[in-house]
Formats: sequence, structure tokens, C-alpha cells
Amino acid sequence: MQIVITILAFLFVIALLIFIHEAGHFLVARWRRVWVHQFAIGFGPAVWKRQTPETEYSIRLFPLGGFVRMAGEDRLSEEDKAVPHARLFTSKRPWERMAIVAAGPIANILSAIILQIVIVNGFGIAYPEVGGFQKYPAALDLKVGDEIKDSPAFGILDVGDKIVEVNGQLAYSTSEIQRIVRSSDGSPVYLKILRGQEIKELKLQPIMTDNADGSYYRILTYFSYPVDTSKIMKLKKDSFFEKNGLKEGDTIAEVNGVSVNSWKQVKHQLEQALASPQPITLKILREKQTTTVTINLTGQTSPTLFAGCQPETIGFQFGSTTDRIHSLDKSSFLETAGLMAGDRFLAIDGKQVSSAMQLAARIDEALEGPGVANVKISRAGQESTITLNLKEQTLLSVFRGFGPEQVYRRVGFVQAIAIGFSQIGDFLVLMYDAIRSIFAGRASAGDSFSGPVGIATIIGQSLSIGLMPFLGLIALLSLNLGLINLFPFPALDGSRIVFILVEMVIRRPIPPEKEGIVHYIGFIVLIAFILLVTFNDIRRLLGK
Repeated sequence: MQIVITILAFLFVIALLIFIHEAGHFLVARWRRVWVHQFAIGFGPAVWKRQTPETEYSIRLFPLGGFVRMAGEDRLSEEDKAVPHARLFTSKRPWERMAIVAAGPIANILSAIILQIVIVNGFGIAYPEVGGFQKYPAALDLKVGDEIKDSPAFGILDVGDKIVEVNGQLAYSTSEIQRIVRSSDGSPVYLKILRGQEIKELKLQPIMTDNADGSYYRILTYFSYPVDTSKIMKLKKDSFFEKNGLKEGDTIAEVNGVSVNSWKQVKHQLEQALASPQPITLKILREKQTTTVTINLTGQTSPTLFAGCQPETIGFQFGSTTDRIHSLDKSSFLETAGLMAGDRFLAIDGKQVSSAMQLAARIDEALEGPGVANVKISRAGQESTITLNLKEQTLLSVFRGFGPEQVYRRVGFVQAIAIGFSQIGDFLVLMYDAIRSIFAGRASAGDSFSGPVGIATIIGQSLSIGLMPFLGLIALLSLNLGLINLFPFPALDGSRIVFILVEMVIRRPIPPEKEGIVHYIGFIVLIAFILLVTFNDIRRLLGK
């Protein structure tokens, strides 16, 4: 049933985005008095159509595309010859044709902005929630004898605290918090937080830190729960691991035959082996190949062993949550252990729980310690305790299929407009960073983009969480569609705009045959790229 819902939701979203895109072209074409022969959503045979004196409107069998066919858009057809010359696309001035071509992507971008404002105004905004605290300096830069300091927020903020305001300004996103802190120029920042049901006011002193983007003030606080995997993300030259043959990107799968899947487990196994004179065997996954590395720990200590090594950290994000289970997949770990949707977490091993972020922190403590957690819950007004056996589990496996209840705060319409624009800006920054990583060689284009299968999967996941994430994803996809179509690549609207600009410079039209060849080649490349990312989507679904 879930597959059917996912497919239907995917078809609805794609058809909606294509309708918005083609409607942009169509409306501006009509505004500039261009004759439109056809307005179609989808490809293939028509399942519905309506003929007007000028335009045929249709819905086609395969809703993975659409088109607006204008008179004189390419070469003149017999049908075009019956159209008055003044109504032909080619008869219009360059700026008019450019407006028609750009209208589709712009319609997608505008609809994304409007939808994001509607979401913020209708649902409210989430509280940025504290997930943990970074060490200073970063683990990669530690040397033997260095003093390890905690984040300025450590001991003041708690995991699960919800940030309401920073310096009197509404804290509606982590990027907004970072902006306010950076602009403080080192002055103390004043936070208003929600801890449980209580509002508190706190003061923090930011510190200057360095990273790849430069130096700026930070409070070194995670807004997702940090989970270190057993993969080595960065490794300094001449560090212990580097000298013993390990490389950046290696994943440690076993230590002396014991399976490990987190950095805590790697550290635990190696620290236990420090007193042993026997060599240690590490099973390594490297570029989809398995290899074995033998290391000798004689004379090493924990600081020297791990200095210069930084594991991969996954941000475990729940959103802004309460202590209640909203949804729980059948056969998930928590469901199998006896928990149900609607249950409220009261405490883990005697420690209070008021949000999913706090729940993750308490479970993580139990994973690192005894491997057992006593969970006190409230169900239909009755309190009870469930014991979780966490041996052989990870934080990711424990929370797989778990959906916590979300909590949002309402804002006024004017604030919703400002926040909606700001969130679209955050999306643009993320897209820019992703594209920059691809061109810098830090990421693969095939792995960074999703095809129809990947998009359908994400749509299904967002819909299962709730209406707000589903609508937010539609806004993001619409923004992506608009911006990608403005990219000057053959077969996209952006390249058609470039051809019109060239025409304006050379003061003569480019022959349609030559332009058509360029677009045809671009279309073939795009189809090949879609097939590549679809292949990668399927591999990811199959866990390969």
C-alpha cells in the first residue's frame, strides 16, 4: 500500500510542477499575443483533451513532462501558415521571446517562494533544538598535550533545549542563529530557550574558530544529534593511522574479528587492546573492496592513537519534537520492543526525557555503557517501564522507523514572508554548495542528484512524516526545477535564452536547424544523465 501511495504522490507532485512550469510559458505567450497550438501535461496519447478555437488542452498518459507548442516556435509548419504573422513566436521582439522562455522557470521559483511563505504562515516554524556540543579545538587538529575544551554552550545549554530567541531576534533556523552569533563580533549573546515547559534566559560567550570557510565566531553547538560512524573522514599526514596504512575514506568494519559500526566502538575495542602486546587486525572497507591492516599498539596511548584522525559525523536530525511517538514502523526495533504510536517517554534510566533529541542522548549513553536501557513511558494515562536490550544495536538501528511528534510555533504574516524568503535563501546556499562540491571534485554528480526513483522515494518518505514536510519538499523541488532550467545547457530554457541573447548581439536570427541540433545533442546528454542517476537511485534502494 505504501508503494502505491508513494507512486501516486510522485505522479501528483511531478504533474503539479510541470503544470506550473508550462503555465508560466503559456500565460506570458498569451500576454504577448503568441498563438498557442497546444498546452499539454505529460507525453504519449491523450487521456483527456479539450479544443478551443486557438488551443488544444490535454492531459497525456505519461505525466513525466509537458509542453506548450507555439506557432512559429521552430520552423513554420502547415498549421503555422494559417496563423497571422503577428501571432508567430518568431515575429516577436527578442525581449518578448526571452520573457516567454524564462516564464516557466520563474513560475516554478515564484511558486516555491509563495508555498514556503504559506507553509510558515499556516504551520508555524520549528524550534532549533540543541543536539550536542563540539570540542575545541577540532579532533583533527589535536596534538599530544593539547588541552581539550568544550563548546562555550557546554554546561549552560542542555541537549533538547529549544532556542526561541538570540539577542532578541527570532531564532527560526540554525543558519539564522549562526548569522546572529557571527555578527556579534565576540560580544556575549543572550538566548531565550524552552527547556521542557519552562522558558529560560541564558548568556553565552562566542569564541573565534577556523574552518575551510574562514574564521568567525561560533558557540560550537550541534543542532542535530552527532553520530560518529566508523569511517575515517580526514587523516593527517604522519598520524598513527596514516603511518600504519589507513587512508581517508576507509571504513573500519572489524577490530580483531569484532564488528564495529561507530567510532565509539572502534575506540572501545582499540583502547581495550592497548595493554596487549599482540598485533591488532583491522578489517577495512576501501572503495567497495575489503582489505586487512595489522597494527601494533605497543607504546601507544589513547591520545597518540587517535590524534590527527577525524571520523565521519552524521547529524541525526529529528526536527523540533515533543516526548511523544507520532509514528512507528511495523517490525522496527522500538515497535518490536513493545512501544507504540502515542506512547510518551518520561525517563530513560531515571533521567527525564522531554524530546526526541534528549531520547537519542539517553539511548546513546546506554549504548556506550551497559547496553540496556530502562524506558519509563506513559500509555493512555498509565505508566509502565520497558527494558530495551541494546546489544548489537546502533543509534541508527534503534531509531529506524521512529517518527516523533513535532512541535511548531506560530508567527505573524509579515514574519512569515520574511522567514519564507530566508528559507528559500538557505535552499539556494545548499544548492550552490552542492554544485561547487561537484565542480571541485569533492562529490560525484551521479551521486549528488536524484532521478525519478530517488525523488519518488523522498516524496513518499516526506508524506509519511506529515503534510508540512511534504509541502516543503514540493517547494524545494519547484525551486530546483526552476533554477536548473535557467542553467545555460542545451535543451534547457537557459540555453534558449542564450541563443536569443546571441541573436541580439549579432543582430540576426540563428537558423532554427542549427539551434535544433544543439538542443537535440543536449537532450541526449540529459537523458543519459537521468538514466545514470536513476541507476544510482536503484542501487541505493537495494543497499549497494
